[in-house]
Amino acid sequence: MKRLYCIILSISCVLTLAAQQPEIPMIERLYMGAPLEVCPMLTPQQRYEILENANVGKKDTIINFLEGQSWVDSIDLNNQHIVVHQTRQSTIEMLYRNEQLLVIQTFYAPLPSSMVYIVDQLWANRRDIPIEMPDCHDMPATFIRVTIQNDSLLLENQTLDQVHNIEETIYRDCPTTTSIPLPF
Repeated sequence: MKRLYCIILSISCVLTLAAQQPEIPMIERLYMGAPLEVCPMLTPQQRYEILENANVGKKDTIINFLEGQSWVDSIDLNNQHIVVHQTRQSTIEMLYRNEQLLVIQTFYAPLPSSMVYIVDQLWANRRDIPIEMPDCHDMPATFIRVTIQNDSLLLENQTLDQVHNIEETIYRDCPTTTSIPLPF
């Protein structure tokens, strides 16, 4: 009888501990499961490691595929939002809402420029989000940096950064930022 009682008690302890394991938030699962075409600098294991470091408050870096550094810039599990520097010259920003993932990939050379798209939880059904800003005089807005800010997309025209100081007066009246609502 004691043996049966011990077995039942052991099983109930194991089940209780298993039930208490925290579930990995969806934004972290999506980042760790991102295809290599999206996050080629880190393996899924390395992505897991930098997320773990960020969750315990470490601003630790990890060596990426190019022997450079990658790190989590910010993570907000309540809002399902994450920003990761894949290299010093590129970031990936993700926001998970309504069973959709908004992805912003920004490359910083020669000037910041972003690609924005939405995918489902399986990284399928990609829908590109067109990002446009008005041209300024004869200068087309070709380098646009996009970030998520207060439930909207903040667009920053980086093209004007290539204009020399002599020509600044011509472009002074050009809008450099605008925001649009999130696409979902």
